[in-house]
Amino acid sequence: DIFNFQFEILDEVNNIRVVSPNKLNQNMKLELFNSIGQIQYSKRLFKGGRLNDIISVSNFASGIYYIKISNEEKSSIQQFVVR
Repeated sequence: DIFNFQFEILDEVNNIRVVSPNKLNQNMKLELFNSIGQIQYSKRLFKGGRLNDIISVSNFASGIYYIKISNEEKSSIQQFVVR
C-alpha cells in the first residue's frame, strides 16, 4: 500500500475508521465510493496532518464500497462491505 493506511469496522452502526500511522508527507484526497463509482464521501487531507477519521456509513445501502486515497500522481484503494 503506497500510502500506508488502514481501516476497521468500529461497531454495529456501521462506522469505519481510516487511519495512517504516519504524518502525511503531501496533500491527498480521501474518497469513499460505491460499486458503480458514485462518490459517497470526500475529504481533502493536508501535508503534515494525520489521517484518523471516523466515517459513518450507516446511511449507505448494503453493498461493496471502496476507500480511495490519492494524490496528483498515485492512488491506493481498499474494499469494504456495508451490510
